[in-house]
Amino acid sequence: MGGDEIPNEAWKYGGTEMEEWIREICNRVWKGEGWPEKWKEGIVVPIVKKGDGRRISEYRVMLMATLYKIYVSVLAERLMEEVEEKGMIPQNQTGFRKGLGAMDNVYALNYMINRQINTKGGKLVALFLDLRAAFDSVDRGVLIKAMREREVREGLVDRCEEVLVETKSRVKVGGFGQEEG
Repeated sequence: MGGDEIPNEAWKYGGTEMEEWIREICNRVWKGEGWPEKWKEGIVVPIVKKGDGRRISEYRVMLMATLYKIYVSVLAERLMEEVEEKGMIPQNQTGFRKGLGAMDNVYALNYMINRQINTKGGKLVALFLDLRAAFDSVDRGVLIKAMREREVREGLVDRCEEVLVETKSRVKVGGFGQEEG
């Protein structure tokens, strides 16, 4: 449950009326009519995600309003369609792409190794780079500027900018001491 305090079950079992209402709200936001204040707020709940909980990096779950997550997933899908149509993503970029993953890079590397081994005097230099949590460190202003320079549709850039700039978070520990940040 995110900042709107509406449980996921309400969205899940709301039926067709709920689906129509969600579509209407998302379309209004898409048209630039603004979005509900509660969408802009995430609640950070310190839950151990991995490890023994001794490091800060092993914690942190951000709870966002479900309707916000639906809207952002539609936005991400539209953005991905556009950047793929315009050829902005290199073929060897497999992260966060439908039907592709790290194993595709492993197969490609295996193919290149075998090809070079079978070539007389063949050499191969390879580098795999995993930018762990890279999204958290991206300068959002630079990201928006890059989208505009690459001529991503203006409305799409504007909606992405709203999501990246207007969200904030509160920390909730054991139900107490909520701090806005």
